Amino acid sequence: MTDSEHPRLPRDPRIPPQSPQKHSLLGIVFATAWVLIAGISVHDGFLAFLYLQNLPDQELNPLARLLLDLNRGNIWLLLAAKSCGTIAVCWFLLLLYWRHHRIGIVITLGVAFLQLLLLLILLKG
Repeated sequence: MTDSEHPRLPRDPRIPPQSPQKHSLLGIVFATAWVLIAGISVHDGFLAFLYLQNLPDQELNPLARLLLDLNRGNIWLLLAAKSCGTIAVCWFLLLLYWRHHRIGIVITLGVAFLQLLLLLILLKG
């Protein structure tokens, strides 16, 4: 049977039709925000590695300071925690977007906004 021989199911009137352009635009917005989140996180980790000597004095995050103290000033535990956190958040956002597009986009844009604020703090300092 070809596609033209299959009967078409009636469209559910409660669900508004969405154009393919709108769906692809939302996908681009999500992907851009998702990559921005990961990119700023990687940049933050790179700066932590680059300024290793000054990090114990300049780090504002209490959890990061604790990880530095636990590892006697060595940065590897902090970088491992940052990497695991970034992977977990990006994975969660991707699953959320796949499951619930609108909620996924809203939450991803919120996290991207917070990451942009972090980037501004990093660039200012």
